[in-house]
Amino acid sequence: MSSRFFKWMTPAILLFWTGLAFAAPRAVPVNARHQFDPTPEGRQLTHEFVIQNLGDSELNILGVVPSCSCVTHSFDRTIPPGGRGVIKISLDTDGYGGQDLQRQILVKTNDPDNKKLYLTVTCKVSSLVTVKPSTVMLSGPPGETLEAIVTINPAPDFNMKILGMTQKFNAQIKATLVEPEPGSRDWQIKITTYSDKADDLYDILTLKTDNPAKPRIKVRVYAIYMDKSKNSTS
Repeated sequence: MSSRFFKWMTPAILLFWTGLAFAAPRAVPVNARHQFDPTPEGRQLTHEFVIQNLGDSELNILGVVPSCSCVTHSFDRTIPPGGRGVIKISLDTDGYGGQDLQRQILVKTNDPDNKKLYLTVTCKVSSLVTVKPSTVMLSGPPGETLEAIVTINPAPDFNMKILGMTQKFNAQIKATLVEPEPGSRDWQIKITTYSDKADDLYDILTLKTDNPAKPRIKVRVYAIYMDKSKNSTS
């Protein structure tokens, strides 16, 4: 074999191996943000993010990490050069009524220049039921009865009846459910607490409804009894 052949092959081989050395995937989202249409709470929303591989080697999706347990996902693990893959996101809006919900999703890839991508979903979630206050905070001296009223107001187009109420553990917190008055849709909970000594009281009230879109409503109650005379300095 002539020396001229080897002289020709040497740069060709070097060029070939150089090309392999620089071959790499390139991860590019078609759109890294998605805004869902406004929705009432309790609905499960889904969206498919498309990831392009604009590189010249296989793109691997190494992991997808949502910022909240309300987001679940599935995804294509490999995307060929010039191809597209999908990351499917499901957003559970239950419990987020009245909020402008925003969640980020971290995507880990083998793209050396873009090892981490961030996708974002947003949604304005309307409340099926407004609870005021949803958390009751009471405080006072020992020996005093503390009182609060919680109002449960269903949305205008949401029909709901409360079937019952349960407490978790604290007998020093007493709660009474009051049905709506004629012409009103508002339910109420009348709460009283009592302690004859310094104490921290806590309980969870759970309301059971007849509407499967909002089968349970929870109200947390805190009552702090503090003897200020023991903490005062002369």
